[in-house]
Amino acid sequence: PAGATAAGSSITIYATGLGDVKSAPPDDPAAAFRETLCEVQVLVNGSQCQTGFAMLGTNPPGVYQVPFAIPSQCAAGLHNLSLMCAGRVSNSIPVLVSAGE
Repeated sequence: PAGATAAGSSITIYATGLGDVKSAPPDDPAAAFRETLCEVQVLVNGSQCQTGFAMLGTNPPGVYQVPFAIPSQCAAGLHNLSLMCAGRVSNSIPVLVSAGE
């Protein structure tokens, strides 16, 4: 379906409210993106996905980027996606998944 994410593909979720980030030297060119102190997990239908590091960026300011992979065994259809950080789970959003290639 149009707008669906293929099972097994990597995508990035943009979020707010994920807490403090690790400090970085101001002269570090990578300081524009700083990793969260808390481990952030992506859940699809309550099951943890392979997640990269959650990073706070500067453009737009205050928005975290959380890269992750839709599980390759995820069935086609509508699934609930949420984030978990410090034992707290976010509200869920629907994500449309198509069969993997």
